[in-house]
This record gives sequence, structure tokens and C-alpha cells, in this order.
Amino acid sequence: MIPSILRPLAACALAIVLAAPAPLHAEPPRPVTEADRLFEAGRDASVKGDFARACLHFRESLRLDPTAVGTLINLGDCEENQGHPDVALAYYEQAFARLSVKDDRLPLVHDRISFLEKRSARLELRLGGGAPAETTVTLDGRVLERKELGVSLLLPAGNHLVVVTAVGYRGSRQGVSLGSGEARKLSVWPGPPLEEAVPTFVEHSAAAPHDRERHAGVLRALGIGALGLGVASLWVGSITGLFALDREHLRRDNCDANNVCNATGYDAARSGDTFATVSTITFAAGAVAVVGGLYLVLTNRPAPSPTTAIEPLVSPRGAGLTLRHAF
Repeated sequence: MIPSILRPLAACALAIVLAAPAPLHAEPPRPVTEADRLFEAGRDASVKGDFARACLHFRESLRLDPTAVGTLINLGDCEENQGHPDVALAYYEQAFARLSVKDDRLPLVHDRISFLEKRSARLELRLGGGAPAETTVTLDGRVLERKELGVSLLLPAGNHLVVVTAVGYRGSRQGVSLGSGEARKLSVWPGPPLEEAVPTFVEHSAAAPHDRERHAGVLRALGIGALGLGVASLWVGSITGLFALDREHLRRDNCDANNVCNATGYDAARSGDTFATVSTITFAAGAVAVVGGLYLVLTNRPAPSPTTAIEPLVSPRGAGLTLRHAF
């Protein structure tokens, strides 16, 4: 990607070169085509800094007019500003190959190619020996095609993430930090086969019933505690409710029909409101705690222990003993 301090200069140089008037010809100017309109739309988007939209317009313009070298240069510019040096370099190289030695744009394109090669980095990824054929290699979230493996890829300098996966393997993740102008080769592998993890899994599975019972015991204890707290809250809610009723009776005896009260009636009304609020809150909380505690206790009951008993058996054919085993 172009450094922020150089981006205005590069953009001005590119705009001056691309906006330079065409040499005079004897033929009349050709009519404006759809490719021309898309090109101008791409230039407007680039000036506004909307490089993603600019690239869309330039690509469609190039599809309609594959011989337009200026479109190739602008495509390289917008891809470079989006941090895609490999794509930008490909467009610049195509444009450079089509320009004549007398074209004023030739030095600019040559400078952009040199700048990208110096400021970017290269990374070559190779699958380790014996890796499955269906191994998938992802670089910075993009799945690489098979033809991109074993090839030096041009990348922005900085940190990159390589993820390798395959069916039947654990997969691997590896961070790579590349400096400007650095070239590195890296062998990647989808991690160890999943079969290697089976013994550890079996060992943990053997202890799983004990862990589940211990977890259930903790939940039962919490449920019993919630039941106790809920019952206590219900009791407090009931008592404060009775106090609220008593205060209400006292208020009625000391207040007239217009709710004008003496000092006793006023105190009774105020304390009655407080008792009523406490009663409502504690009663509701107690009900929730009781329901939650019952749920925890009933859903985490201990598993029954297996029992074996010998019982007498009497039938028309005679008497005997039978062995009964319960799980």
C-alpha cells in the first residue's frame, strides 16, 4: 500500500499523466463509449478515495475495451491503495509491456513497479511431505489455489496468518511477520492426525461419570440453599404483609374520608407503604428461589446405586430362590 506521505504525490503524478491530452489526429474524435463512461466513473471514485468502487468500474471498462492501457494503470493504482500489491503489480506489468518507449506514462509505471517490489515482501508456501491431497491452505482469510502453492507471492510488509486444514487432521495456524523487501519460504502442514488424540480422550472419558456426579452434587447443594433462602423470604414476606395490613387498619381509624390524617394516621400510612413494598419484594424473591431450588434438586438427583438381593420364589411347580439385581 502507498505510504500516506507519498500517496498525494503519486496520485497527482498519475492524474497528470493519465489526464494529459491525446495527440492530435487527422481523424475526428471517436464517440464516447460505455467503456469510456465506466473509466470516468472509476476516476471519480478514485479521487474520492473509494478505491473498491473504482476498481469495479475499471475492471468492467477493461472488459469492454481490453486494449486500454490507461485502464490497466488505474486498476494497478486502485489495487495498490487497497493493499493488494500482487494484483497491482500484475496490472502494472501488463501496462508496461504494452507501452512504447516514447509514451510519457512509461517512467511512471516503471517507478510503481520498482516501488512495489522494494516496499513489499514475498512468501512462498509449500506443503510438507506426505500432506493429504485435499489439504486447504488459507492466507489472511483467502483460500489459496493449488497453483499458488510453491510460488513466490507478493504481499504487503507486515504480519500475516497461514491456516492449514485437512479432513482427519487437527489443523495448524502460523503467524508470519515479513519486512519490506524480505523473501521467505515456509513449509506448512495440517497438524497431527486426529487418531493421536484418541487415548487422551478415552482417559478423560473414564473419569467423566465421576466429574458429572460431582457437578450434580454442587448443583444439588445450590438448590437446597436456594430452597432455604426461598422459604425464609416467603416467611419474611408473610410477616411484613401482616404488618402492612395492621398499619392499614390503623390508618383508616385515624384518617377521614378525604384522607386527612392525624399524626398517628400519617405514621401508619407511611410505615404501611414500606411494609407493603418489602412484603411484595421478599415474597416474589422467595417464590423464585423456591422454584429454582426445586428445579436444581430434582434435575440433579444422585444416580441410584446398583443393588443385588436374593428373594424367595414360590410357584405351582415348587419353591426356590431368585437373584434380583437393580441398577
